[in-house]
Amino acid sequence: MKRFIRYGIATIWIFSLVLPACSSGTGGCPAGQTGGLTISLRPRDGAYANGTAKVTATVSGTDASCQPLPDGAVIQLALSEANPEGVGQFSNGEQTITASIFSGSTRADIVSNVVGTVRVNAMYNDPVTQTIVSAPPQEAKFLEPQTTGQCAISLSAVPLAILGDGSSTSTITATVINDTGNPAANGTVVTFSTDKGKFTNSNDKSYQTTTTNGQAVAQLQSESITTDTQATVTATFKCDNATQDTKNNTIKVRFVVSLEHPILTLSAARTEVLADGTSTIALTAELLRANGERAGAHETISFLTDLGTFAESNSNHYDGDTDANGVAAATFLAPTQSGIARIRATAYIDGENAADEVEINVRQLGFVEFKGAVPAKLGVKGSGVNESSVLTFVVKDTTGAPFPSGQLVEFTMSSAPGVTLEPLSERTDSKGEVRTTLKSGTLATTVTVTATARVGVQSLQATSNAIAIVGAKPNARFMTFSCELLNVGGLIVDFQEIKCTVGLADRYTNKIGFATNVTFKTEAGSITPSAPTEETGEKMGLATVLLRTGNPRPADVPPLSSEPRMTIGNHVYNPRDGLLMIIAATTGEEEFTDVNGNGIYDIPEPFVDLAEPFLDEDDDGIHDANEQFIDANGNHSWDGPNGQWDSNTIIWTPTWMVWTGHMAKGGDCAGEHASIVCDPTFYIHKGGEEGFTYCIMDQNLNPLNATLNISLQVDGKGSPGTSSPPLPFQSLDRLGCGISWAKVRQVQGTEACQSSDPVCYYNVLIDCAPAVPGMYGQCGSFTVKGAPVTDMNPAAAGSATIKASYRESNGAGSAINDSVSSSGIFE
Repeated sequence: MKRFIRYGIATIWIFSLVLPACSSGTGGCPAGQTGGLTISLRPRDGAYANGTAKVTATVSGTDASCQPLPDGAVIQLALSEANPEGVGQFSNGEQTITASIFSGSTRADIVSNVVGTVRVNAMYNDPVTQTIVSAPPQEAKFLEPQTTGQCAISLSAVPLAILGDGSSTSTITATVINDTGNPAANGTVVTFSTDKGKFTNSNDKSYQTTTTNGQAVAQLQSESITTDTQATVTATFKCDNATQDTKNNTIKVRFVVSLEHPILTLSAARTEVLADGTSTIALTAELLRANGERAGAHETISFLTDLGTFAESNSNHYDGDTDANGVAAATFLAPTQSGIARIRATAYIDGENAADEVEINVRQLGFVEFKGAVPAKLGVKGSGVNESSVLTFVVKDTTGAPFPSGQLVEFTMSSAPGVTLEPLSERTDSKGEVRTTLKSGTLATTVTVTATARVGVQSLQATSNAIAIVGAKPNARFMTFSCELLNVGGLIVDFQEIKCTVGLADRYTNKIGFATNVTFKTEAGSITPSAPTEETGEKMGLATVLLRTGNPRPADVPPLSSEPRMTIGNHVYNPRDGLLMIIAATTGEEEFTDVNGNGIYDIPEPFVDLAEPFLDEDDDGIHDANEQFIDANGNHSWDGPNGQWDSNTIIWTPTWMVWTGHMAKGGDCAGEHASIVCDPTFYIHKGGEEGFTYCIMDQNLNPLNATLNISLQVDGKGSPGTSSPPLPFQSLDRLGCGISWAKVRQVQGTEACQSSDPVCYYNVLIDCAPAVPGMYGQCGSFTVKGAPVTDMNPAAAGSATIKASYRESNGAGSAINDSVSSSGIFE
């Protein structure tokens, strides 16, 4: 069955690659263009063919109509033309895979255990046009794996024993291997030191020189002694890996009173090894006769270890024969448990025994530990705020000591669309530490990274703390500002405090997750001047401040032509006399329309051009000299829109509140009036019914606050009829005027912005004209029924009274009872 499926897919690929013009001429594409896909490969130069290093194929493009591929569109990827056979497979272990588009693209990872090349293909079967859209194939390369973590230094001494006469010398040769296992570069610095004797090169116990052809040489001179002793010579160099770890090794040189006894010197190429059951260390035993001459060939040297085995015998004991130089070799094979391996070499020559020992530190993987992430929280891609984090893990052995440098650690991350992790594998440094970099995507999310270290069959891992990826740069389109009350008794009540809250989000609608300072200004009263947004929890991206009623009160402004008014003496009252504007401003980017869906602003995409924030006290959309503003560029004057999309500017948005006073009365039903019942008089016949209207308002003709309760009382022979809204009625919290912060086509214009406009602007649009002439404030209607026709009593006076009960402000002030009425006769 699997063969049949693969054959079918291969057939599809042949069709799509032979007929790429299927998508040409499709409606929606500009002349001369066709829909199509593109494949990009990272890294471009290829990845190592080690089964874990990945080449990531990213597919993007358009459908057959040249439209961006929608989220969820299924892309089919396939590998072909492997050279040699066996190169490359997708993460599912197959030669084909499907992946869904997200935010304009999708990805698939390719790995290989075989060195070579493989062709990567991609296609999309457009479900609307039933047309196959394909991509030009790309060639993925897999390279010979580079062996790293091989830095080492080994020492030899000729001779291994010298007379302790203060003049005899031994030549110490250091052989230096670099990170990739090759001889170190010429000029690599090597430092020799000894605890006894000195180096003739420096006439001191230390000597620094450089390598030639991977070797460095020093001359050790003995010191005068009375009893046999030995000098420990140490050679040190810095590895050529990224962290320049320090590597060293030691060798022992015997200082003897006389060359009368055989000498055996055991040395190891390295002094530590991983407890993986496979790593090895080369051992060298050099045997000298009693006269100091080399032992020659065919002398038996016995090797014994208390931990681990020897590769030659697969046991803890091995007998090796010397070569012509009196040297025998053995290979120490690491066990799978940790500890100190004590290796002893013994020989019997010229009727005497000779012996020497070395110790090998066998280190077992103990644990992997998450050390930290810097920074611990990221802004989304494109925000310019902490878009990447370096995560550090440390690998330690069973004693808690850092693991040797060069230990391979692999990284994986939890599912997080658009988030990338690089590198996916790295080797530890001299501190046992290893690092990888997490880069954010465009969505707010949390992600964890897991580091896995393997030594032999042992595998240990650690997972990082959750890294939060949050909105970071506010976008003007998603800035929202409002206060908990629209209507308060601010004209008559001082020091009432009302909560006002602003919400910030980025261009992708992610809540802003970094504390972002927001500035506030108010036309009337006072307000908390600034506050930071919350970084976490349900209130992430929100900042709340307090607006306090008091002086100054809202500006006294002339009425608009369509606006209701009432003239008392020389003063003309209108609803905007109680209206106040409040603004919230912060640093962010202007709104734009992401036409191509790539998540960034591209010229000439439409945008909304902002002016510097100002308090429009007279509500005309124009900044006047006496109106407060925020000087974003510091030039001491207000500036309007600058004609370009700004990625880093002051963005702002307003909200409004109406401050009201006591219920005002008076006026004429046929003209200007305050709170009133119309008609003011009546005569209602028996069995009849008469209709009335009423309005309740303050001195500026605005509705009273939401504590207002309106009821009807009929005195006399009549009775209440119907009412609209039904009485009694509890008023709503409302402004009275219609106000919008509207996107318009021209600066200070009123015509709504169109999607085809390259640039739009914001303007305040206010409409205080009542829907029904004369009906402003809180208005309604009711009917009053006359006496029944069976009533035999004479006509009598009566009244219809609208009773208004309210507090001076919503949540503050005194309780007030007031009324307006109509008087008349009930027949």
